[in-house]
Amino acid sequence: MPEEIRSPGALNGREFKARVFSVLMSRDLENDLEQLKKLPLPKVLRPLLSALHSSDEKIKWATVTAIGILIANLAGKDMEAARNFMRRFMWSLNDESGNIGWGLPEVMGETLARSARLAE
Repeated sequence: MPEEIRSPGALNGREFKARVFSVLMSRDLENDLEQLKKLPLPKVLRPLLSALHSSDEKIKWATVTAIGILIANLAGKDMEAARNFMRRFMWSLNDESGNIGWGLPEVMGETLARSARLAE
């Protein structure tokens, strides 16, 4: 199990990102994501979104799974906040946004597969 992740403010940015990446490389991803669920999603999402660009397929797909789980979990608590994340992802796929949106269709699919309410 990766070292416990404390509040993002307790670690510098690199340390926090390294701890999030250690969760992605875990053999028991869904269980180890429990510690990320306790942290503010916007803070956790930043290093996760950067991991979507990884050339390592294991990290990329672990990231897709992690984001899907975290946003589906958020949908159970705050549906509007989860919808806002999905809107941001859709905007990032739009040409006008100026973003490439790599990995976001996969993230959206994973999220919607894990949250029937959000998929509606």
